[in-house]
Amino acid sequence: MQPIDDFRADVFWMSGQPLKVKEKLLLRCSTQEVDCVAQKLEKRIDSSTFEIIEKDASELKQNESGVVIFRTEKPIIIERLDFIEELGRFILEAAGEVRGAGIITSTPHQNRIL
Repeated sequence: MQPIDDFRADVFWMSGQPLKVKEKLLLRCSTQEVDCVAQKLEKRIDSSTFEIIEKDASELKQNESGVVIFRTEKPIIIERLDFIEELGRFILEAAGEVRGAGIITSTPHQNRIL
């Protein structure tokens, strides 16, 4: 396992404040904490119908899902959820509150993502 600083994830956004591209968030995965940003919001998805609302979106709104590429401030140990569950899920925080949660779907050593 190699520490990495970028990955693709499926995210569910719970906050009334949207997830915006390039906005700093705190990522918690297992016992690790690191600042990160959403580099790219590949898809915005309606979580009740699973329809794609928008591709290459600039934000993810409350109760929406999305496919997001993240970059962390420093490398961390993570894996795809289907490979190691404990290292494949995370939460996102800002201003001391949980804003969203996600599952890792690809990492650079498993699939080229960028």
